[in-house]
Amino acid sequence: MTMLKYPYSYGYESQLRYEPYQLHFHAACGRFGEAIRILEKMETWERSKLGWRLHEFQYLVDELGPLLKREDKIGVAELLRQWEVMVVRRAGVANIYEPTPFPFELA
Repeated sequence: MTMLKYPYSYGYESQLRYEPYQLHFHAACGRFGEAIRILEKMETWERSKLGWRLHEFQYLVDELGPLLKREDKIGVAELLRQWEVMVVRRAGVANIYEPTPFPFELA
């Protein structure tokens, strides 16, 4: 039997090919330079062509983007946590949710 050097998850890998998810991931990990690189690419996208993804795009570019550019770690953490809480409530798991620090908050 052949063992993979690294575990492979198609779902995980395919999601990280999508720039908005990459930006969010890099921001949460504290890789602000990488996040800004993706942000600058996204800023060139035509908003009228984003359809149902426009809301997600606006969150990232209009809300998270300025915080990243200012390297406002506290602001980034607060915004990401707000988004996290929104998802937790929407998923109906607020009763078991316990916030944890983002990786860059531990550095």
